[in-house]
Amino acid sequence: MVSGAQIFKDTGQIGPKVSNGQMLEWLTSDGDKSRRPPVSFKKEVDSEGNVNYYREVPDTEEASVTWRREIGTHIAKKLGYPSGKVYWMRGWPSGYGFYDHQKGKLPNPRHDLYLCGSASTLRFRSKNEFLPHALWLMTDPASKQVCQCKYCSKTKSQVEVNQTLGLPGLRHAPEGHAKAPTKVKVLAPSMTHASRRAAREKMARDKAEKDQATKRTDQPGPAGALPERIRDLTASGRAFRGLELVWVVLKNPIYLKPDKSVAIDFWPAIVHSFSTKNTPSSHKPGDPNYTIQCQNMFTVRLLAVNHEIRVSEDRLLPQLGYGPGMALLDMIRECGPSRPLSLNFEEYMDFNPLSEYNKDLGISPSQYTSQDALPAFTLALHIVACLTPMWCVTHSYINDDAKSKEEAYYQGIWWGSERIWLDDLVRLRPSREEVDPGNQLGLLPPSSPDALNRALFLRITYIVADPGDPSETGICVGGDLYELALESEQSKPASKIQPNAGSSSMFGPPTGLLGGPWPQSQSSPAGTARSQLPFLNNADPSRDTFGQDQRGHGQGPAASSSKSVALPPPVVETVIPLPDPPAGYAFRRLLKPGNEMVVDVGAIAGRYYPSILQMETVDAALRSIKEQSTQATKRRRLMDSGQGQSHQLGTIEAYARSRLNRRMNDDDEEVYEGAGRELTSLLALAGLIPGDGNSMQPEQWVKGRLATIQGAERNGRDVLYNQWKARGKGASSDIEMLEG
Repeated sequence: MVSGAQIFKDTGQIGPKVSNGQMLEWLTSDGDKSRRPPVSFKKEVDSEGNVNYYREVPDTEEASVTWRREIGTHIAKKLGYPSGKVYWMRGWPSGYGFYDHQKGKLPNPRHDLYLCGSASTLRFRSKNEFLPHALWLMTDPASKQVCQCKYCSKTKSQVEVNQTLGLPGLRHAPEGHAKAPTKVKVLAPSMTHASRRAAREKMARDKAEKDQATKRTDQPGPAGALPERIRDLTASGRAFRGLELVWVVLKNPIYLKPDKSVAIDFWPAIVHSFSTKNTPSSHKPGDPNYTIQCQNMFTVRLLAVNHEIRVSEDRLLPQLGYGPGMALLDMIRECGPSRPLSLNFEEYMDFNPLSEYNKDLGISPSQYTSQDALPAFTLALHIVACLTPMWCVTHSYINDDAKSKEEAYYQGIWWGSERIWLDDLVRLRPSREEVDPGNQLGLLPPSSPDALNRALFLRITYIVADPGDPSETGICVGGDLYELALESEQSKPASKIQPNAGSSSMFGPPTGLLGGPWPQSQSSPAGTARSQLPFLNNADPSRDTFGQDQRGHGQGPAASSSKSVALPPPVVETVIPLPDPPAGYAFRRLLKPGNEMVVDVGAIAGRYYPSILQMETVDAALRSIKEQSTQATKRRRLMDSGQGQSHQLGTIEAYARSRLNRRMNDDDEEVYEGAGRELTSLLALAGLIPGDGNSMQPEQWVKGRLATIQGAERNGRDVLYNQWKARGKGASSDIEMLEG
C-alpha cells in the first residue's frame, strides 16, 4: 500500500528532474494488453461510499517517474554502464500498463501500485518484484528460464529473491511469519464408494496434467509466432531492427585534413528502439485538405561514446552499406590518443560526432576539438571489428515427430551485424555459376544474361541444426531460391547458358535428404513434398571462397550426405508476403514446385534492403558503374539522374548523390574508383550486385546479443588500449577485419 498525495503529483515531465539524466529504451517486451486489469476503469461509488477501480498512472506522475528511475538505475548497474549519470526507463515495455488500484471507503481509499500486462504474471506488486524481470527483458528475453523474478523462477517468496539477488528491502522473513496452510480437498462423507473413487482418480489426473504442463514449459516446444519476429517482418517500410549495427550519416562531416580530402562521413551505432513520427503537410488552420506523412524514427546508441540520439530512417545505413576508404584507414593506422589515456576511454565518452545534437545533449562546442574525432572513431571501428564476426541462432523449437527429436530448429539468426528471421528474404554469397555450373540441379535458366550479374535470393522457410556436427554450430537454412529479373524480360524466353564441363556444383546432385533417396526423374514419395540439396559445409571461417580453403588445403565440392533429415516442425502459420523487388525488377523462382534449396548458413550474404535509395539514384549508380567514364556519358548521367534536385543534407540519398557527383565531375582516378566502390556497396544491399562482393562473414559463435555487444565493446577497448600503449614499439591501430 502507498500513501501520501506527493507520490501521485504530476511532475510535468516523463523523467527525473536532473541535469545528468540518461534515458534507456526497452529492447523488447513480453507484454500483452489483454492481461491488464479486467475490472472497471471508472471511479464508481457504491451505496456505502466504497470504490474499487484501476486508474492508469501517466508517465509524468511521481510514482511512475520513481519506479522507472529505480529500474533504470538497477539495469545500468548490472550492465556496467558508466557511473555519474541518473538512468531511467522511457515508459514501460510494450503491452504493459502502470496502475493505481483504489479500493475502500472514500475519501481515503487504499492505494496499491501495480505493473500489469506481463505474460508471466497478472501484476508485479513492487519495484523489487519487477527488477529481475526488467533485467531479463534487457538481456536475454529468448530464454525465460534465465529470468530470476519471483514468477518466472517459481520462487515462493520475494524475500528469497531479495536475498539471492541482493535487492533492497526485506531479506529475511519477519518473526512469526508462518506459511499459509495448504488447502486440502475433502471428499464429502455422503458420497458413495464409486463416486469417491472417481473423484480421487480425477484429482490424480488433474495433478498429472498440471505437472506435465509445468514440465513442458521448461523445454523447447512447437514454435509460436514470436511477436518480435512478426513485427519485424510485417513492419511496413521499416528497414532496421532492434540491436542491429548500423551507420549514422553525419550532417556535418568531420574533415581530418585541411584540404578536406579525408573525412568521417558515418558513425557506427546500435539500434535500441524505433517509433513513427506523423507530420501533416503544410496547410492553413482549419483546412481539412492535408496529408499525413509517416516517418520511421530510431533511437540509436553511438559506439565508443556515451550518447543516445533519435534519428530518422533516411539517416541510417546497414553496416554492409559502407566501409572506410583506404585514405581514412591509413590515418586510423597512424592514429594515437589525443588526451591522457585510461583503460575505459572515459576521456572520449562525451565526444559527440553529431554536432547538431550538442544543445540537446548539453555539450559545449569547445569541450572537444576535431583532433578528438579520429581517436574516438578509431575506437568505434575496433568495436565494430569485434562485433561483426559474431553469430548465433535464437528461439529454438522442436518437432513432436519422434523421428526428428535429434534435430533442433530455430526461428532466428544473429548474423554479424544483422537480425535475420524465419521467412526473411536474404541475399546469397554464391553466384549462379557457383551454385549450379553444369545445371545439375534443374534450376530454371536465367531470365536474361544480365541476371547473372545480380545476387541470388533465398526465402528462408526453416533453420535447422545439423545433428552430425559435433560442434553443435553446424546450421543450415532452407527455402525457395529466386533471381532478380527485369520486368521487361519476364515475358521473353529464358536465356540458355552452356554447361561448364570442367566444373561441378558445390552443392552436388539432389539427394532427397528429406525423404529419399529416390531417382531424380521420379516424384517424391507421399508426404515429402520437398527435396533437399546436401549441406554446404562452410562453417570454417577460413574458407572464404566456397569449397576452397584459403590456407592452401583444397576442399573440393561439398560431399553429399546420406543422412535423412526430417521435415521441419510447423510454426504458427503466418502470411508473410515477399518484400517488394527494386523498381523495374521482379523476383523469379528458380526451383521447380516441390523443391527447396538447403545451404550452410555461411552462404548467407546478408539481409535484403529494397528501399535504401530512390529509383533514379539506383539507375544512375548502375549506369555509372557499368559505363565508361567519358565526358558525354558524364553529362548524360548528370541530366538523367536529376542532379539538379535538392536533397536534405545528412541523408543516405544525399550521400549517394555526392558519390555520383564525384564519379561525374572528379578527374582524380583514385577519387573516381573510391566513389565507385561506395556506390557498389549501396547497390549490393538490394541484390543488384552479386552477393559475395558485399557479405557478412561471421566466424565466432556467441550466444546472447546484448552480451555480444558488451563483449565487443570491452574487447575493442582492450585491443586499442594495448596497441596505443605499445606505440613506442612501432605498433599501429590496425583493424584487420575491416579490410577484408
